[in-house]
Amino acid sequence: MSERLNWGLIGGGEGSQIGFAHRIGAELDGKFKFAAGALDVDPQRSREYGKRLGLAEDRAYGNWKEMLDAESSRNDRIDLVTVATPNETHFEISKAFLDQGFHVFCEKPLTTRLEDAKTLVQTAEEKQRVNAVNFGYSGYPLVRQMRAAVQRGELGKVRVVFAEFAGGFFADAADADNPRVRWRFDPEQAGVSAVTADAGIHALHMACFVTGQKVQSRFLPHGRGYGRAALDQRSRHRQGSWTEDPGIWRKRRIPLGAGTAQPASLDASWRTDPDPGTRCGRTAPRSRSCLTHHRRPR
Repeated sequence: MSERLNWGLIGGGEGSQIGFAHRIGAELDGKFKFAAGALDVDPQRSREYGKRLGLAEDRAYGNWKEMLDAESSRNDRIDLVTVATPNETHFEISKAFLDQGFHVFCEKPLTTRLEDAKTLVQTAEEKQRVNAVNFGYSGYPLVRQMRAAVQRGELGKVRVVFAEFAGGFFADAADADNPRVRWRFDPEQAGVSAVTADAGIHALHMACFVTGQKVQSRFLPHGRGYGRAALDQRSRHRQGSWTEDPGIWRKRRIPLGAGTAQPASLDASWRTDPDPGTRCGRTAPRSRSCLTHHRRPR
């Protein structure tokens, strides 16, 4: 394997939201060479755009199957392929490339069905190939600083994490009929989990990455039941069935990434209980820490 890995991209065509980020990210450290691509669902546009980006004419493919067939027989074949297509296509494409011995870097979510994800994991293990999902936000310096602060114990024990992935770029009426945007709202293409897996998974990964912890169980179900359960919970609190202890709330805000394009802050709050036997909700924590990552809208 050469010092620079030959890298291929599927999806991320002209005007896509993520194609540019993948291409720039892959070339930042000089370890990857953009060598092949099937960039658009339209074969002609795919080939033309690939050539404009500098791909050789015989490696600017019309579709991913054409790319797989051709690259499999080349001596200088790609070492790694990134799958940046609508969610429903992730499994078929990733499985096909893994079967032919390629490493696969897939956009989130890995698949739209748990059974398919397990199949990919098993295939990758059998082929001894990498099959990874990219969570690019974990590479930002401010996120690494947050993680380091937790690891050093600056917040104490992290008990509660608030994570949010907010963006208004799907609210533009001009995109109402834009196929590059609308597929995200089609369960046949995006998956039945909708925004939970398509965007919320970033918040979940960020919380796990920064704290070094993994989610063990869900507190409330998704869907309509979530709102009802949350309302019932607040109602019980107002009615006095949950007692509030007289502890003192203390807060601290640590600024992060000052002067950068994406400033952030790490918020910590904790309660000092004068009486160890007091209760807050259904548990009796002596302290609580909350970690928040703020992003300024662009």
